[in-house]
Amino acid sequence: MNTDTKRFEEIHYDLAYHGESSDIHTQIIETISRLPKKVAKFAVENCCFISVGEAIYGIALPGRIGTKNTNLRRTTRNAWIIVLSENCNEKDIHSIIAHEIAHAWRKDDRLARPPEDCEIQTANLTRDWGFTGCGSDADYCNSF
Repeated sequence: MNTDTKRFEEIHYDLAYHGESSDIHTQIIETISRLPKKVAKFAVENCCFISVGEAIYGIALPGRIGTKNTNLRRTTRNAWIIVLSENCNEKDIHSIIAHEIAHAWRKDDRLARPPEDCEIQTANLTRDWGFTGCGSDADYCNSF
């Protein structure tokens, strides 16, 4: 078994993906395998991926939306929830997935006030990781 196959299998085993698209599942694994090792480890350990038809291209949300916030001690660890469209353009999908992982990596809290330039910085980081497509295009990402 070659190194790439082993890495794909490890990511597949540890990945939290909830959706019905085997294509998106495979594309998430492919994207994570291309990330720097520390970022890939972060994505597998701290992100939960969900696909939802044509609703949006993608968004990364802090995991606190999935935990009950009380005065009691938390028993679950927050995870970043990354929601992806199942109908993204094939040439852009890896950059879109990487872009949303980059938001989580940077801790851009979309439910609070993220920095004004967070889309530009996130697209640039995605580009620095070697991705091309709309998720790594700072002008495109900042136009929303």
